Amino acid sequence: MNWSAALRELLLDRRLEVDGIKIPDWPQCLLPAMDVVRILNAASAPRLPARPVGVQVHFAYATTDGLVSDHELTQSRGFLDTTATEIVNTHFHMPRDIGRLQSMDEDRLMSVAFAHVRQLADRFGPGAVVVEHIPESGPLATLGSYPALLCRLVRETGVGLLLDISHARLSARHHGCSTEDYVNRLPLDRLKLIHSTGIGQDSDGAWVDHLPMDDDDYAVLSWLLRGARAGRFPMPCAVQHEYGGISGFLGQHSSADVLEREVRALGELLSEA
Repeated sequence: MNWSAALRELLLDRRLEVDGIKIPDWPQCLLPAMDVVRILNAASAPRLPARPVGVQVHFAYATTDGLVSDHELTQSRGFLDTTATEIVNTHFHMPRDIGRLQSMDEDRLMSVAFAHVRQLADRFGPGAVVVEHIPESGPLATLGSYPALLCRLVRETGVGLLLDISHARLSARHHGCSTEDYVNRLPLDRLKLIHSTGIGQDSDGAWVDHLPMDDDDYAVLSWLLRGARAGRFPMPCAVQHEYGGISGFLGQHSSADVLEREVRALGELLSEA
């Protein structure tokens, strides 16, 4: 679950149970989240065996950033050594001016992306690295090459796929297809991790994610879990729910009532997996 003030209160009041707390790679978030984890795990100790709650870090790496500095790599290793984080993620980003992307630019873009992902894989191991797909914009969807490029990047580097359901739903809208059809274009054979949250329209009419889930979101997650159980692709090591946050848009959409409802619904769904 995304770290937020509402989540902290729900956990400390024992109104909610989660397996992990997901924080951004901001050092100032680490100690407050670890304090809550220590309290929760100490309280559960008398009724062991209990699965300890852990802190998991979500990194801000992006393929368009190119090679990562030694300082950033060392900081990431520190997060892995001090938390329950086992996976280092990056994001397969596209240039802002995507409308001008030509074949030569595409080659250059992929060269930078491959160097970035291979650097992370060399440092942390390919089994510990995942690439997250972005929500495609209209111009990017018109080009039509993003899913195929993602497949190349993930399969040729040997890393995993972080499948974000809300990103897939937003992308499918621009492609004019179902979410399931869009997801099938991604490298599901490398599925490692899933992000869940809802989508909707912001106050300015733009479609955004990190909103409450609806029936379609649960249906896609259920479809993915059924596919994994049937052996069509790997069972993800975790489902990380991304509703709520500590600042900005995420902080403004952190309702305790939504958190309670969605964590319980996700728990029931995942218990069947």
